[in-house]
Amino acid sequence: MLATQTQLEGVSLFHATGAKQEYRLLESPLKKDQFLIQRLDVETPVACIEGHLPKGLHFEAYASRGGDVGVLHSQDSKLVYFLLPGATVQGNGFKIALFGETLPPVQAQQKLETTASQQSFTKQAMILGAGLGTRILPLTEDYLSLAKPALPWVGDSTVIGSLVGLLAKQGIERIYVNTFFQRESVQNALNEAAKTHGVEWFEIPEERPTGTAGGVLHILNHLDEFPSFNPEEPLLVLQGDAVSNVDLAALINVHEANKASATVGCQIVADEDVPKFGIVATHSTDAHDQSGRVRTFLEKPSLAQAGSSRLASTGFYVLAPSLFAYLKTWYQERLQTVQAEAKTKSETPPTELKEFDFAQDVFNMCLKANLPLYAQEVEGFWCDIGNPAQYVETLAMAYRGELGEALPEALADYYHDAGVFYWQGSKALAEKDGLMLSGGVVVAQKR
Repeated sequence: MLATQTQLEGVSLFHATGAKQEYRLLESPLKKDQFLIQRLDVETPVACIEGHLPKGLHFEAYASRGGDVGVLHSQDSKLVYFLLPGATVQGNGFKIALFGETLPPVQAQQKLETTASQQSFTKQAMILGAGLGTRILPLTEDYLSLAKPALPWVGDSTVIGSLVGLLAKQGIERIYVNTFFQRESVQNALNEAAKTHGVEWFEIPEERPTGTAGGVLHILNHLDEFPSFNPEEPLLVLQGDAVSNVDLAALINVHEANKASATVGCQIVADEDVPKFGIVATHSTDAHDQSGRVRTFLEKPSLAQAGSSRLASTGFYVLAPSLFAYLKTWYQERLQTVQAEAKTKSETPPTELKEFDFAQDVFNMCLKANLPLYAQEVEGFWCDIGNPAQYVETLAMAYRGELGEALPEALADYYHDAGVFYWQGSKALAEKDGLMLSGGVVVAQKR
């Protein structure tokens, strides 16, 4: 007997922009009141609903960039439940399960102490915080009012707050952050982190995303607005949507020892992960230690294209003061080229570039100008929380004590060992809902 396509009150099949998956709802031929959610591209169901949802409760099957996500919410509730593969939610008269691997139970351990080298070359860093957060949807949906860097992390901390703590440990006192999407959430996260870790932070508000190098360029073009910025000091740059305990002071020290114009922090990746990253090939690639002067950049190459190169860029950069003037010159040269191309097509020449990036523009220009550009393998943990699954898996690692994060004393308010993660303030509200949760569920409070 074949399953037949049907509809179910309170169930939506949402197809995210840019995602490849589309769904259909099937009535199971094996059990009454059992419904299967299936992708159009495969025959295996991705989720199962048993029974009927209470009136007012809605469930969405969401095709995120990182895979299938279930979203359960109600207009009468302040909470949203995000279900990852392996998750189960059970209530009065219904049960929803997402098929897939369930997160293993977390046994909280003592905090692992991380060590950092000492550096005295710079006290300033820039965190890139203006991304749109599209890859981690639906965790950055409008009803949550959160940018990706402001996503909750361990306890009451945030992703960007964790980075601020990392920088403070390694001699950084002044932090510059460009903002755009859900700006207020990033501001709030930084204000809390600055108080906790005793640093200052300065905002570069953007009217639109300007690329990874756009914020640095804005500072250099408006030094009068940023009197705290020292153009004679190196600048450490890092992505605001990653979590890490990498020894960044050691990276700065190597950068200075090499007298580099710029240094890219990298980590060795396995063969199967090469196509997921920007790969850096150095003149030392054939050696066991692949760190060295950069020869070329390969954007998400095949294994054959990468050859023996396995250094993946982590998005940690150190920029020498001598590079700052080049940034301004290269931007103008690139803008003039784009303007000339527009004129040849009888188009209106732009007054500014849409984006100006380190990887695509600045570092390739360094190579073209034969400036000393280096790649250096860094020690420690680093993960770009690129999609909901990566976010939850990395958060579970943190609660296992693997990342050196300080765990909250009231751990049960944030994590349940059945695989449930509570954002700040959501635990008490979830208890009132009375749902049984397990296997990879994020409970979030609507803003």
